[in-house]
Amino acid sequence: DEQCRSKFVKALMKNEMDIVNKLIAVAAPKSLFKYRYGEQRDIEALKENKVWIGRAIYLDDSEDARFRVKNTYAICQCIDMLAVQNEKFKNHKYKRDVLSIADTSKKDSFVCSFSETEKNEYMWENYANGYNGFCIEYDFWELKNANNLLLAPVSYSLKRELDIRECDSKQWMVFMQLYTKYPVGSNGEHWSEQLEWRYACYEKNLGVLDNEKGKLISVPLPKKIIFGKNMSEENKIQILSWIKEKRYNIFLNAFIIAIPV
Repeated sequence: DEQCRSKFVKALMKNEMDIVNKLIAVAAPKSLFKYRYGEQRDIEALKENKVWIGRAIYLDDSEDARFRVKNTYAICQCIDMLAVQNEKFKNHKYKRDVLSIADTSKKDSFVCSFSETEKNEYMWENYANGYNGFCIEYDFWELKNANNLLLAPVSYSLKRELDIRECDSKQWMVFMQLYTKYPVGSNGEHWSEQLEWRYACYEKNLGVLDNEKGKLISVPLPKKIIFGKNMSEENKIQILSWIKEKRYNIFLNAFIIAIPV
């Protein structure tokens, strides 16, 4: 629930890793789900045990991974006052950094999202191409240990603009930016119903990108693949053939109804 999510993110902000580990032990889901649009690149990534981590400016929530500071105009006035006493504050970069932080923070951030549920209609419609795509189920612990990125829940109650005095803690700033969202989007989207966990980081943490928009990262073999009810037979056959060829122990579901193979 949101209480547990907010406790988790607050503990990360304070670097209280003992609390983080306890919360994971008692409250982590058994599985996480990744909705896929069903394009050929999604099927190829599935075959390679990869998922895409993308630059945050391409997310469908304009405020997601955007860091905002209160009273930027007043802060710039303070910089002008400091410049009277210290020449270095006459450098335009100080005010430029304050005024542009909301945009630069989003541009420099990368996110790969998962959900606790495979039954969210909005995600089937928007992230799985109107049920033409598919949804992948991963074991939580295998996903957590699949790479060097932090897998953590998103809090839907903590996101807010920070006072400049709160910005002296890098830890606080990072997790406020990357692991919080508003519960409802600007167009009425119910983000909190998505029950999101995510990998999130900055560009410098990813090394060489596949392209300007992001890169494929390693994930474990799926536990299950759920076919959207409108998925093409051609795409189903591609995935079935891959599973059969590799002799993987992966279950396949038609939407909702489980059909083990």
